[in-house]
Amino acid sequence: MRSEPGAARSVLVFGCMKDKAWEEMAQILFPLFDRVIVTPVASPRSAATDDLLRAAAKTGIPATAAHNGHEALESAWYEAGENGLVVVAGSVYLVGEIRPLLHQHAAVTVP
Repeated sequence: MRSEPGAARSVLVFGCMKDKAWEEMAQILFPLFDRVIVTPVASPRSAATDDLLRAAAKTGIPATAAHNGHEALESAWYEAGENGLVVVAGSVYLVGEIRPLLHQHAAVTVP
């Protein structure tokens, strides 16, 4: 899925619970993307973004951290560009947090 230089980019928004296999998920998922944006999940069980950034560094994929799912999604849309791909994965809680934003975005961008 990784893009050629100058092509639309693929960006992963990722957050998960610290008691899940987040290191293994990072090793499998992160290399499929041009960029990763990690974010905490709105739960006291959330994996720390510093830990997720270290996992990303082990894959060699550029990664940044966002303060929350909304910020991560906005950054991902910007990074991916007009024809890029944004994927949200990790925790169902993260997907649930971001889902209303996707509906708002679709309502604004689709005639």
